[in-house]
Amino acid sequence: TVCGNSNNTYSNTFTGGTWSAINGAGSIGASGTFHANDTGSVKDTIYYTYTNGFGTTTVRKIIYIRFSPPRIVISPITAVLVIGNPYTLVATPTGGTWTSLRPTHVALTTGINFTPLLPGKADLIYTYSNVCGSAIDTLHLLVPGVDNVNTINGNTEALNVYPNPNSGTFVVDLSSAFNETAHIVVTNLLGAVVKEFDATTNKSTQISLGQSKGFYFLTATSAHIKLSAKVTVVE
Repeated sequence: TVCGNSNNTYSNTFTGGTWSAINGAGSIGASGTFHANDTGSVKDTIYYTYTNGFGTTTVRKIIYIRFSPPRIVISPITAVLVIGNPYTLVATPTGGTWTSLRPTHVALTTGINFTPLLPGKADLIYTYSNVCGSAIDTLHLLVPGVDNVNTINGNTEALNVYPNPNSGTFVVDLSSAFNETAHIVVTNLLGAVVKEFDATTNKSTQISLGQSKGFYFLTATSAHIKLSAKVTVVE
């Protein structure tokens, strides 16, 4: 395997023969130096032909050519992103590394999976390296404010929970046009209250739920707003 736009020299025990390349992915000179074109993911075949008094012999070598640097192709996410749902990333070549530039809004849960946490724009960076170099590409995401954002008189009111899913400890962010105290009630799937607490709008509050894994619902009520959100406890 060789890299595109590189020169590699080959030799044979019997000197004085002729070199040739037939597939057009590169060219080889009389000295045996093969120049690989940067066409990527192709192969070429080079031949060495030697003639003496006993006849003519030809040997061949297959050469695989890679892009230099690598070329990345990222599959777009066509689904509408929903907060708390898992999604799978697909990129070629495989084996690279994903990084979230805004982990508070989009969190990587495994090497190829992510979960939206908060509404807004977020970028995921894919980095791939091999012997021919390194390449970086970006996947742009937009997480809409599904299920927990309401717009009232031009003001965005939001009850955000992150990370989500979580292990029972999470941050509650209650956005409002008013700075005030809100009462938050947490219920389980049966509607039973499992926790109550007060939080100040436009400030982050960390909560330890102390419950087993499952789905829970938060309802925040103040003098001016009433909002709800779902939180998933996974362990």
